[in-house]
Amino acid sequence: MTLHRIEDDLRDHSWYERLFVQTIADVEAFAARWAAFEEVVAALGDELFTESVHDS
Repeated sequence: MTLHRIEDDLRDHSWYERLFVQTIADVEAFAARWAAFEEVVAALGDELFTESVHDS
């Protein structure tokens, strides 16, 4: 049995490279948005959860 590498199947398939690059870019963008969201929540959390509670 000979070894078969997926690299051989994907050679000269630019769609795969575009898919890979786009996927990495999407993951990086998501991680950046999530980090920004965490910063906002942390800042709001400090303000919201340190105030006294008022009954209505």
